[in-house]
This record gives sequence, C-alpha cells and structure tokens, in this order.
Amino acid sequence: MFILCMLLYAVKGKELSFGAEPEAVQAIIGEKVRLQCNVDGNEKEDRYMVQWLKGGLGLGFPPLLKSRYAAAIGASDYSLSIDNVQLSDEGQFECQITPAGLRSKTAKLSVLVPPKTVDISPVGGDFEIVKTGSVELIKVIEGKPTKVRCIATDSKPQTNLEWTLGDDKMASTASVSGDLLLTTFSEVTIVPTKSDNGKQLSCLAENPALGATPTRVLVQLDVQSKF
Repeated sequence: MFILCMLLYAVKGKELSFGAEPEAVQAIIGEKVRLQCNVDGNEKEDRYMVQWLKGGLGLGFPPLLKSRYAAAIGASDYSLSIDNVQLSDEGQFECQITPAGLRSKTAKLSVLVPPKTVDISPVGGDFEIVKTGSVELIKVIEGKPTKVRCIATDSKPQTNLEWTLGDDKMASTASVSGDLLLTTFSEVTIVPTKSDNGKQLSCLAENPALGATPTRVLVQLDVQSKF
C-alpha cells in the first residue's frame, strides 16, 4: 500500500516537501501546545498524508487514539495539537509525509511543572509559627541562632529559593531531592536582634513554570527577650 501510494504521487507529478517542520517547545503542565508541520505540493485534504511519531513510534492517522491529541489533515497544514499537556507527553516528535517517505527533523516537547507548595518551617523546633489574622509570626529568642527552612515541592525543573530579612539578602544552603519532580530545600540561620523585631523574613521561589510571577512566602519575626 505504501509503495502504491508513492507510485501514484509520482505518476501525478506531485513533488511533496516540508513547508514547515516542528520546533522544540516548552509547555507548562495543563497548557495546550501545537507542533507545526506543513506540506508543500499537496492540493487537497488527506488524513493519510502525514503521520506523527513520538519517540520514533507512529501515533497513527486521524482521528488519533489519544483523546488529547488532534492532527490537522491539510491540504497544507498537518500540525499536531495537544490539549492539557501532561508529563507523559514529553518527548521527541516528528512528522512523516507518508506517500513520499519523508521525515521531518525531531522536535522536543519539554513539560514544566510549577512547585506544588512553597512553605517556611522550623528546623529542630527552634521556634514556633503563630498565625495572627493574615500574618504569620515566628517567635524567636534574641541572640539565639535559629535555623529556618523553606521547601518548594514537586517542580520541574528545580525551583530556585532566595531569602531576605527586611531588605537584606541572606546566604543559604540548598539541596534537592527527587527524580522527575524535584523538591528543593533551603536553610538559613538567623541570630535575631531587638532591631529585627517586626521584620519580614521572605522566601522567594523562582521557576520557569511560574513565569514572571514567582511565589513569595513571608513570616514576621517576633523577637523575645532572652531574659
């Protein structure tokens, strides 16, 4: 059947080629993406003209088995659309002009995932967090070194965490765990002074999946006298 199709197109004198090929794309989980594939030299809609491949394996001809996948059927546009992108969609894609036996370049779809949660917590019970209205207070002792941890869970790629106390940036140590989805841990040590009372301790979480709106978590220092 494949050889017959090639002969038919050759007899009709059609010269098929790619007008546009898929390009690498990043998508945030849940978004819709479109991988482009245009065919030059074709004059009518044909659902058997192009087959998409993922990881070298054919996805079949329209309508595709995966309900979130939809392939256009020409006459020139044979692009692939994916709704509600999931991690399982990540991979290398290419389109194949079936009658001509032509395969496009491969294009990687990368799926980004924002952190599921971003939280500040005590390390070793050095302090307690008390919620007063919309403000979270951490009760610390003047002059006592206190470790504080910020955790950003289940993101892809890993989340960058930055600390500030008032207007001052703070040095921190960080570690990452996980395989596909990554959890980032960041710790700082503060030695509270009376002048720190009422200051905001901030953990800023930056991730490509958050775009231009990083997540910031704030707590307010309630410095207790050591005597």
